[in-house]
Amino acid sequence: MKSSFNLTRLAYFIAALGAIFYCYEYFLRIMPSVMKPELMSTFNINATLFGTLSAFYFYAYTPMQTVVGIMVDRFKIKNVLSFAVFCCVLGTFLMAKTDSYSIAACGRFLQGFGSAFAFVGALKLTALWLPADRFAFYSGFTNMLGFLGAAFGEIFLTTVVKTTGWRSTMDIFVILGLVLMAVIWLCLSLASPKLHSENTEPTLSLKDAVKQLLKIIKQPYIWLAGILAYLIYLPTDVFAGLWGIPYLQSLHNYTAQQAGIASAMIFVGWALGAPIQGWLSDHFSKRLRVIWVGALLATILSVITLYVSSIPYVLLCILFVIFGACSSVEILTFAMARDVATRQTAGMAIAFVNTLCMMGGLIFQREVGNLLDKSWSGQMLNGIRYYSVHDYQHALLVIPVSLALAFIIALFSREKTIQ
Repeated sequence: MKSSFNLTRLAYFIAALGAIFYCYEYFLRIMPSVMKPELMSTFNINATLFGTLSAFYFYAYTPMQTVVGIMVDRFKIKNVLSFAVFCCVLGTFLMAKTDSYSIAACGRFLQGFGSAFAFVGALKLTALWLPADRFAFYSGFTNMLGFLGAAFGEIFLTTVVKTTGWRSTMDIFVILGLVLMAVIWLCLSLASPKLHSENTEPTLSLKDAVKQLLKIIKQPYIWLAGILAYLIYLPTDVFAGLWGIPYLQSLHNYTAQQAGIASAMIFVGWALGAPIQGWLSDHFSKRLRVIWVGALLATILSVITLYVSSIPYVLLCILFVIFGACSSVEILTFAMARDVATRQTAGMAIAFVNTLCMMGGLIFQREVGNLLDKSWSGQMLNGIRYYSVHDYQHALLVIPVSLALAFIIALFSREKTIQ
């Protein structure tokens, strides 16, 4: 009895390690957003190059999503996750120690490469160690922890960067990553997934996996899910993930800490809204109806929060929470993929949708910087380019446009019956 209890506790601890890795990678993902002045000054770059530097994360993360699912199935999860964390650590170390933009970009690329394994790896550990009836709950828990990590990351990192500097902040995450890598390696070396291993299905060969992936890509409904995911998540990746803090400082004259807290409220909204959106979708047996309602409300809120300058700080934070909750309908696109995929190909279908989803950050974190540079008046402040409120509002017009397109597409698309 005691042995069974200890094994159960170990199972939950192992599953929690995956969720912690996902939280860690979210810290790395949003890190440049709180270091904009420091990074632009250190590397002597404009907004386009700053956006490009951040986007190097997605240049690795996005294409890797199509193969990560196959890799975690074909190789030992201990080796895969340990290697993934090591890549994150190495990338962070390179960024912290260099004065070269090219080396920093390589470091950012490595961060994205390693982070690509975090969410899928967390779900793999959950599938191996926890009962099947706990999988959905802990998938949601992992997702929620990631968004909370992003939220508190913006608040925490803003303070730490201001206090210790951006290089020392990255050094802290190098140490945390090394500790996490060691714990994952040791725990998974000493333990094996004994619980529910009888439910493990045969692994697809690489040839069969490619065939199944091609079948998935040919399904229009999968593309619909991916396009909606792209359009709805793009505003969060572009604004909360990178450009929100400097824009709020410009629009409202907030301190970096105030802007960081306000921007972080979007991630809090995602964490709170995701389980609610999933429940609504299952309750009404509709995915697209919930998606277009959420996209419509998010469109309206984006216009208000981006273009109205007289909003009190507390009200703005509340509106950002609601905006994040409405945007969290994006998670239903993965349910859409699961609805039309077979049991054997569900993972690849979800990974393909996630690939399209992440294209928003890949393209528009840089493109917003490019738009800022095109409208730049030539003014400098403390040795770096100063962008006006008008510059930001012009560049960030992509946010309400993206959400409005998602609303229109979801409204006029045909709903699939949930099995």
